[in-house]
Amino acid sequence: MKKLYKTFLVLLSVMLIATLSTGCSNKTDDDNLSNSALSETFNIAVAVDFAPFGYKTEDGNFCGIDVDIINEIIKQNNLDVTVNYMTTAEALYALEMGTADGILSHLGISETRLQKYDFSDPYYVSGLITAKKVVNVLNSLEELKGGKVAVTENSLGSFYAQSISETYGFTTIPYKNVAEMYDAVLNDTVDACIGSYAEIGHAIKNGAALSMVGDKIIGTSYGFAVMKGQNSALLDSFNAGLAAIKQSGLYQTIINTYIAG
Repeated sequence: MKKLYKTFLVLLSVMLIATLSTGCSNKTDDDNLSNSALSETFNIAVAVDFAPFGYKTEDGNFCGIDVDIINEIIKQNNLDVTVNYMTTAEALYALEMGTADGILSHLGISETRLQKYDFSDPYYVSGLITAKKVVNVLNSLEELKGGKVAVTENSLGSFYAQSISETYGFTTIPYKNVAEMYDAVLNDTVDACIGSYAEIGHAIKNGAALSMVGDKIIGTSYGFAVMKGQNSALLDSFNAGLAAIKQSGLYQTIINTYIAG
């Protein structure tokens, strides 16, 4: 499996001291925290257009891994920060234009992006996973021979599934979005699906009758980003806060809040 994933990659050439609990931000616009440990006031853009990293609930609150992590790091470091919630595209634009000093937007760290941005230590490692209907028996990819596997169009899961389909003898069936992909599995139209570990884990956490098969295929590391050569103190502060919430156990609590598995 590791060999296959390496081949695939070539082809594609945060308990504050145990008393704080995680949860959604009840701020629907900006979130200001003062008594800064730094001498500056910072503007941070957080993307809220991709669950489970950032999204808006029906009652108007912002939730997600990125939302909780940045808010806990701000508290941990006692920073003077304005948090603005927006789309990923808007966050990147704000960073480029200088209206945001840093962004948290499930942004993958890559060689290309490192030429333009400076990144924090990784706060999440993405990946892919195979999932099946809970009541169905499927223990490994080998058991998919002659079967059908759902993927979402033009996704990493799709490219990966296609790269191993001949080896395992299954056919990939593309769907427009993850909802349709899950429905195909749950309705027994297909035998399994391959997709984002975070998205599938979030769906399971929210009651989808799916279960994971095998191990997570490790993918890209996500990081907090600033423009290259700028705001190094903010970056250092993020790293220190991230290390603190990992040590306290709060980081894993946040992950477990949104992702099953």
